[in-house]
Amino acid sequence: MVESETPDKSFKEALVCFSTWYDDRSLIRKLKVLYQGYIGEADIHNASKTMDLMKHLTDSGDLSSKALTLLYDIIKATKQFAIVDKLRIYIPSFPDVKEWIILKFSHHYQKIMNLGNELIKDDVIKIDNVYNDPPKNYKDGLDLILHLQHKYIISEEKEKNDKFIETLTNIVIPRAVETPSM
Repeated sequence: MVESETPDKSFKEALVCFSTWYDDRSLIRKLKVLYQGYIGEADIHNASKTMDLMKHLTDSGDLSSKALTLLYDIIKATKQFAIVDKLRIYIPSFPDVKEWIILKFSHHYQKIMNLGNELIKDDVIKIDNVYNDPPKNYKDGLDLILHLQHKYIISEEKEKNDKFIETLTNIVIPRAVETPSM
């Protein structure tokens, strides 16, 4: 698909709309999991608002008024389809991303973001106690996933992920083990 160019002012307004939407719904941790490989680890860690992350993506050229694929992928991966109508105010040609095929995010990062969403508080506590002494008391599964990525316990390396899945199996976290392989 050839992307059409969006005027810079409209693009910037769309980014503000997008960032506000994701911040209002506390979705920044999902974005941080997905953006591994696009944004440096320190920049991901230090970002407190969605716009911080978007600035890194635009500064690197991964996202621009001429290249919107990453924005489509983010919405599809995070299932925030209701934002599309709001973004069409600024970018009238914005496609229906429900049927969009994700191009920019690896299958691995999508899977670990979904795993972070699936973990309940008891699961997070169990995993925390296995990997941390004393425990870190994570806010939720996504917070845990981000920290395990930082410690390279979870990565795109199959061996590391196999060890992590084995740990989840050993401490009996079925919803995590049932998640298709990372």
